Amino acid sequence: MDNSLTFLVVWKEKAGDELQDYVQLHRRFFTTLDTWHKTRFQMTNIVLQPATYSGERMFQAVATITLLDSVTARELQNLCSKILHQWCFLGVIMPFKGHLQWLIPDRERAFWRGWTPYESNVQLEALAFGTLAGLCLFAQSHIVVAQAGAPGYTLSCAFKHDERLLQVILKLNHSPSCRHDQCTFKLEISYSSIFRVIINDAEKDRDTTSVYLHLATLPLLYRNMDDPMASDPPPKDQDVWYNRVFQLGCRCWWVLQSTDIGASSVIMLSLRNKLKARQAISRMSARCKRETTFQYCPMLIRKVGAQLKGIKKRCSGKLKAHLGFSTCYALSAVLQQGNNGFAQMALLAHDQLEQFEQDLVRFCQQNNLALESALFAIRSAIEEHEIVDIPAVLPQLYSKYCIAATSIAKVPAGTCLVRRAIVTPSRVLLLPPQVHSENRILRKFDPEYSLRVSFRDDNLCNLSYSLMFISCRYPVIEKVVGNTLREGLAVGDRKFKLLATSCSQLRDHGAWFYATDPKGYSTDMIRYWMGDFSDIQSTAKKMARMGQCFSSTEESVRVPVLSDSVHEVPDVVGGKHPVKGDKYIFSDGIGMISLPLIEEVRYAGYKGMLCVNPVLQGKQLVLRKSMRKFHCINSDNIEVIKISAPRPVFLNRQLITLLEQLGVPSRVFFCLQQHMVMLLTNALVCDATALQVLETYVCSALPFGKLLRKGFSLTRDPFIRSMLFAVYRTSMESLLSKSRIAVPQNLGRNMFGVLDDTKTLKYGEVFVQFTLLGSPGGREDCPATTVVTGTVLVTKCPCLHPGDVRKFTAVDVQALHHVKDCIVFPAEGPRPHPDEMAGKHKTPAL
Repeated sequence: MDNSLTFLVVWKEKAGDELQDYVQLHRRFFTTLDTWHKTRFQMTNIVLQPATYSGERMFQAVATITLLDSVTARELQNLCSKILHQWCFLGVIMPFKGHLQWLIPDRERAFWRGWTPYESNVQLEALAFGTLAGLCLFAQSHIVVAQAGAPGYTLSCAFKHDERLLQVILKLNHSPSCRHDQCTFKLEISYSSIFRVIINDAEKDRDTTSVYLHLATLPLLYRNMDDPMASDPPPKDQDVWYNRVFQLGCRCWWVLQSTDIGASSVIMLSLRNKLKARQAISRMSARCKRETTFQYCPMLIRKVGAQLKGIKKRCSGKLKAHLGFSTCYALSAVLQQGNNGFAQMALLAHDQLEQFEQDLVRFCQQNNLALESALFAIRSAIEEHEIVDIPAVLPQLYSKYCIAATSIAKVPAGTCLVRRAIVTPSRVLLLPPQVHSENRILRKFDPEYSLRVSFRDDNLCNLSYSLMFISCRYPVIEKVVGNTLREGLAVGDRKFKLLATSCSQLRDHGAWFYATDPKGYSTDMIRYWMGDFSDIQSTAKKMARMGQCFSSTEESVRVPVLSDSVHEVPDVVGGKHPVKGDKYIFSDGIGMISLPLIEEVRYAGYKGMLCVNPVLQGKQLVLRKSMRKFHCINSDNIEVIKISAPRPVFLNRQLITLLEQLGVPSRVFFCLQQHMVMLLTNALVCDATALQVLETYVCSALPFGKLLRKGFSLTRDPFIRSMLFAVYRTSMESLLSKSRIAVPQNLGRNMFGVLDDTKTLKYGEVFVQFTLLGSPGGREDCPATTVVTGTVLVTKCPCLHPGDVRKFTAVDVQALHHVKDCIVFPAEGPRPHPDEMAGKHKTPAL
């Protein structure tokens, strides 16, 4: 057996200290272990950690302890526990104080490997919320101390290792004068949200161990239901009896709001029993992600809760008044990411705080772009859970970006920079400006005053999931969503108000906000410019029609709405609805254009498909009545969403299930899956296969075919090879999670559906002509095409019923050869074929 223990020592230098001082004290600590056992110590690989977002200097070294005598695994683990305890104990005593910082043991050998799926009723001495102001400094903002009598809390926790879940139970004993019964609160922390676990085992006289959980997302707070009989009988899981709440406590004691908890990225658990703490930590380490680090540290605690309110008021008033909006937004993004910035400012002396504020104002006046970049770099570091000394790092980053950030970053054509915010019950997260595809509104009005807002729960999951565990949903929706939509968001000197939302944003629980710009454009004026929606009575339909202006589009040609080139013609109708008696619209959402292309467009108040018609003379645009969704004359550009092009088709779990029910053997899907895996594997070694995979999976302007014909090796170039690896990895992940199986490009395509304006096709017939990928001439020239004949299978997504999968007869019609990479449906029959299938209109998969 290997009688050695390996530790990783991590430290951050303080101003005025030398590297050698830390190395000598670390050696001195480990060499004292000879008094316990006969050991041999070696310290190697003293290196500077790779550069972080904040650019702070951190060092790490590998310490190896080898026992000269043979010991058992349990004895080795006990020795490791003694070393970790001694590290925490001596770390607060001179001369080691401030020099012994993080000691990270080997998770495979340092912890017990015994397994217990559930550890309940682990008693807690205290529960605290705060942030890490340094490697060994915990800035405590709020604390809940266990008390036996009333009023007070009884604290305990349960480690559900098999579910990878930690529950902190707080039982509130009300004061005798309070009329409420005993209530129980619960904090749920998923193991997957734990980024770092820091253990302080320094208490020698007390049988307690402090465990600091550095969380990636905030825990969710629940309270037991007052009347369980009021709801339907729940399953056996006792968690169903809890309601999601946003405050902890009662008026008879004290109340802790979710906004107080939400600003804390670190939760401290003070476990009363050292042995139970050691067992729980060991078992937790076996169930946490490999990226989660477990380190021991002599943690110091500084209470900052009383100063936070004054610091926040000072920043929102005095400081932000001297900063421009962009800098104010960046500073708010840092401060609202958590209490990290506020806590560090509270720990500064008065003259240091004054100097920090003066530096911010001076940096903004000298180079606001550099200051903005520096602040966003700090925000990114905090988001990546780095421990950043903001007052010390900001001047360094500012000097760095004064050289790098000399001008505003350029973005690709057809895109712009848009700020984004995430609203949760506990906080508002401001994100840096991100590249966003342009739409009608962003082209007309200033994107600088736009804000994309998303609504999430505290763990950044959709609110719809959390609402499942709430009996009274309306107050929660009103608190999180309603107030924001009604009152808007204030950032600096701007007030962002609700503008509108698109259909995709509604699915993502988001909306567009806009602040009044220097030209005087407000949200009401922009909505007036968008068009006339007064005749739309349904609120949902009105929002969908407004969202039409926010579709990500590419501006094409300008065609005045009232010009002679634009015509509106009646729709092609036929058949009869069996219940309503109305005729079916065969040309629903399909117009015509004289240009040689097929595209999905937005034009004024119209939306739908435009199909090339060679009969049209000159420059003509023919729109149908079904394409007009609202009245608009202010926008006269054809905005292209997507054009017809070769697109691969993939099977998913729902479609595979339906096809199996319709009699398709399982071996067919297995063969398709095997073909897909072999194709992706061969692409890493064969240039011809690599070209096929790149043209199928990658949407890029790079001329892969021309590069290959000029002698360029696709499989050897590092950049293209990394693209192939990325395609392989994502495809395998989709195959495992969604059963996403690629159909060979000569056997299936994803196509637009258009109407046969020649009225040649009969009911049950379709016309299909697709482009051959990798054909001579390549994508960039004029690739060859082929016309499909015979039986074809057509469906649309999502497909939920066996009737959504249809079989048609593909025929060759010479009059339709100008239509490529589209499926043409007949204009006659008892019912339109696309209407016979569920799913999104006009986007069938062949």
